[in-house]
Amino acid sequence: MRLLSIFLLLSVALCCFLDTVQAKKFPRKAICPSKIPGCSRHYRPIWGTDDRSYGNHCVLCQKNKNREVQVLIPKYGEC
Repeated sequence: MRLLSIFLLLSVALCCFLDTVQAKKFPRKAICPSKIPGCSRHYRPIWGTDDRSYGNHCVLCQKNKNREVQVLIPKYGEC
């Protein structure tokens, strides 16, 4: 029982550490497909720095083509 509680405590600590490390990678640019003319309907929501949700990286890239200031990704998921 004691071994299980130590394992769970270390797992929680590791999750907190990994979350902190991942947060340093943001905000970042969207990954844009170079040769595909349109976007797929693959739904992987991302949150833009303009406080809007986008369906996936490709949708954000399409919107960024018409902007002077690029919208970055502060986190994955919906706003």
